Amino acid sequence: MDGFSMPGFAPLYPEGPYEYDGFTAVLFEYPVERERLDGVVPAPLDVRTNAMVLGFYDYGVVNGFGSYDELVTGVPVAHEGREMLYAPYLLLDGDAPMAGGREVWGIPKKLGTVEIDPEGAAVTASASRGGATLVEATLDTRKPARDHPLAADRFENVYRKTIPAAEKGAAPVVDRLVVAETSDVRAERALTGPGTLALGGSAADPLEAFAPAGEPTGYLVEGSWTLGRTDDAVLHRFEESA
Repeated sequence: MDGFSMPGFAPLYPEGPYEYDGFTAVLFEYPVERERLDGVVPAPLDVRTNAMVLGFYDYGVVNGFGSYDELVTGVPVAHEGREMLYAPYLLLDGDAPMAGGREVWGIPKKLGTVEIDPEGAAVTASASRGGATLVEATLDTRKPARDHPLAADRFENVYRKTIPAAEKGAAPVVDRLVVAETSDVRAERALTGPGTLALGGSAADPLEAFAPAGEPTGYLVEGSWTLGRTDDAVLHRFEESA
């Protein structure tokens, strides 16, 4: 019997939903030059603001995915009044969640190294790939935070899912905007304070394009959520409008 994912006799990941029962997140909200955001967000999505959200996540054991760490970038967008977050780049250290994210929703994930250390005088976080440090951050958790990027019980993230054709020179067989729903979001604890955020990059991962154009606001959030599939996940089909 074939499994949900490849290889059929030894699936890399199950169908889900995926329960993230206990994570630590180091999050930053900050302004970015508007033309840089317009350059990575495809129409028909509308960029809502010149702000960006960047987060480092240390996940506990997730069913089907195991334990992994992840860097997530997000741009607040809207589609016909429907507000969501568009993610142009993610980095993580697990093969199952990378494959599951790319194959199911088209989440633009790459393998790399993400580290969070909340034990020192200041929380530190970093992300690197191929020997190059891409992001470095620090956060002084001075006071409780009521308003933060995870202060809701449900979120929608949108991704451009692209699957190239096997035939040389052919258009992608899949090219569409896909929505993933994060539900049952529970922020158990949230702290905020001054922080620093530095984005570098490499020839393969030019994350300096998302460098802050102003002071970042940082948060440390501990919580949980559920990631699952929906019946109406496809928001737009580029392959039908080409």
